[in-house]
Amino acid sequence: MLLFWHINFDNFFETGNEGRKISDSPQKIATLADQLREFIQPLPPDSPLPPERALSERFGVSRETLRKALAELADAGLVYTIHGAGTFVALPSVTKRLKLLSFSEEIRNRGWVPTTELISADRINLMEVREGGDFEIIDESTLKIVRLRLGNNEPLSHETTYISESVAPGLLDHNLTESLYSILKTKYGVKIHHADEQIRPIVVDKAMASLLNLKAGDPAFEIKRSAYTPRGILVERSLSIRRGDRWSFNYSVKA
Repeated sequence: MLLFWHINFDNFFETGNEGRKISDSPQKIATLADQLREFIQPLPPDSPLPPERALSERFGVSRETLRKALAELADAGLVYTIHGAGTFVALPSVTKRLKLLSFSEEIRNRGWVPTTELISADRINLMEVREGGDFEIIDESTLKIVRLRLGNNEPLSHETTYISESVAPGLLDHNLTESLYSILKTKYGVKIHHADEQIRPIVVDKAMASLLNLKAGDPAFEIKRSAYTPRGILVERSLSIRRGDRWSFNYSVKA
C-alpha cells in the first residue's frame, strides 16, 4: 500500500537553484542527479516529486536530461515511477554489490550507522552442527555467534556465524558487537580474502518477523556464506536473514 504525502510547492521556485542553468549535455547528468539527491533527501518515503515541467524549470534543464538523471536515481533505488502517476521517493534500501564486504562496511557505504545486538555466543559440539544441517564441520571446537544487525537503529539482518576456535582462540572474550572481520584481522591476523555465497528469497516466520520488525510471511533474503583466507583455509560459515524491503543486489555480466 502506497502512502501519498501532500507537499506544498507554493514556494518551490522561490528558494534554492532559481536562475542556475545546467547544460542539457549528458556530461551534466551526474551533477543534476546529485542535486536531485539533495532535493529528495528530506522527503519521506512514497512522497511524490514535482511534475517534470516544474523540475526542468527549477534546475534549468531539458526534460530529456531530467529523465536521464531520474533514471540514475531509480537505478540507485532512490526513486520509483508509477506510469500515469509520477515519480516518488523510494523506501531506503541497502544495495549489495558483488564485492566481499562485512555488514558494517555495507551499511557505512550506504551512509548509515551500523550497530549490533548480541543474541548469543557459545562453544558448540559436533553433534549440534551436524543436526543443524546447513553447514559442513569447520572444526571439532566451533564457536556459534548469533547477532541482530541494525542500520540507523533499524533491524536489517539476523546473522548466525560459525567460526573455528582453532582460528580465533578466545574470540568469545572480545566485544562481539563489533565487526567480526575486524576482530579477526586486528586480533588474530586472519584476513578474509574471498567467500562463496548462496542467496535465495524466503518468507519469514513469526519468530524471525518479530526480530526484524516485519510481519510473518513478509519477504526476506537468506544468504549462506563460506569465507576463506588467501590460502583457502575455511574461517567462517554464516547464515543471514536480511529484510527483503531493505536490500537489493547489483551485479554485472559479460557476454
